[in-house]
Amino acid sequence: DEDRGDLPIEVAGQDVLEKVREGDERAEELMTKLYYATIWDTDRKLAPFVEDLLSEETLVVITADHGNWFRRREEFETELIHVPLLIFAPDASPERIDHTVNIRDLPSTTMDALDMTNPFRGESLLNVEKDRLSITESIHEPHGDSPVDAHGGMGDEIIHDIAAIRGDARVAYVAGEFDRVAGSSDETADLETAIEDVLADGIRSEEREIEYDEQIEQRLEDLGYK
Repeated sequence: DEDRGDLPIEVAGQDVLEKVREGDERAEELMTKLYYATIWDTDRKLAPFVEDLLSEETLVVITADHGNWFRRREEFETELIHVPLLIFAPDASPERIDHTVNIRDLPSTTMDALDMTNPFRGESLLNVEKDRLSITESIHEPHGDSPVDAHGGMGDEIIHDIAAIRGDARVAYVAGEFDRVAGSSDETADLETAIEDVLADGIRSEEREIEYDEQIEQRLEDLGYK
C-alpha cells in the first residue's frame, strides 16, 4: 500500500536510524513495512527450495539477525538478541524448544545430525533439555554505534559490549560496567563469570588490511558491508 519510490530501498540502515532518532515517524513506518515485505517475499521464494532439500533428507538451518541498525533503541534489545532459528533435521520429529539456546551451537548441531565426531565447542541443538547460556557481543567504536573494521585498525579504545542470558536470568556488560538486568544473585553471578571469560579471550582481528578481488568486493557491497 506504499509507492515503491517512497520505500527506503538501497538506503543504509544507519541513515534510516538517524532519521528515526530525529523523530521522523514516517521513516520508521516505511522501514517497518519494507522489513515485513522482505520477510514475506523471502519466505515465498525460499519455501519451495527448502521443501526440495528436505525431500532429499538434507539438514536445513534457517537463521538471521534483525540488522545492526534496524529500529535499535538500546544496545541489547530483546528483538535484537532473540533471533529466528529453524532447524529441519532428517528423521527428527517436529517440536518447539522453549529453552534458551545459542546459534553458536550450530557447528556442533551439524556434526550431530551427520553423526560425525564433533571438534567444536558447544552442544547439539537437536537435544535440548534445559536452558543454555546465550552470549551476544557488540564490538563498536567508542563514539557511536558503528561496528569496527574487523581487519586492522582496532585499538584499546574499542568498546566490547556483551549480553548473557540463560532462561529468565540476564546480565549485560555495557561501556565497561555490569548491569544486572534480571535473575537471582546466583544466576547473575554465573552470567557475570561467563562474560568475564569472553572478555578474557580478547578481541581478535587481522593485523593487516585484507584485499578482496573484484567479485568479493561487489558481493560485500551488495550485502551492505561496504
